[in-house]
Amino acid sequence: MYLLVDLINTSYIKDYGWNNDLISAIKSLNCETVIVSNISKDRLDELGLTNNMPFNLFTLESNPRKTDRKYFDRLIVELGCEFKDLILIEHNPEVVVLTQNLGIHTVLYKYKFTDTTETIEKIKNHLI
Repeated sequence: MYLLVDLINTSYIKDYGWNNDLISAIKSLNCETVIVSNISKDRLDELGLTNNMPFNLFTLESNPRKTDRKYFDRLIVELGCEFKDLILIEHNPEVVVLTQNLGIHTVLYKYKFTDTTETIEKIKNHLI
């Protein structure tokens, strides 16, 4: 089982920094965790995130974007798993619909820090 966490507006909040409450809660789950993003290597450098990731990063640098099924097709090949083996925390409703249709258990993260407890509880319930 892999826990996928969106980068921008989920694990990293623009103008704030790392969402440490969410990251700490995820670490407490002891799941294989991967940050997923559309971000380019140049943008990572601009934000100062290149050597500052709490988990491994998977990005195709917007070719294709996460709103395209091909992104997730390539992800499961990279991870060596199936869609049913994934849980995703994502802020973009379009990606949430796509991934749920693929069979990925997906939790919409409303990028409010108060949503962290509710999100982690949903993930724990799926892991049981």
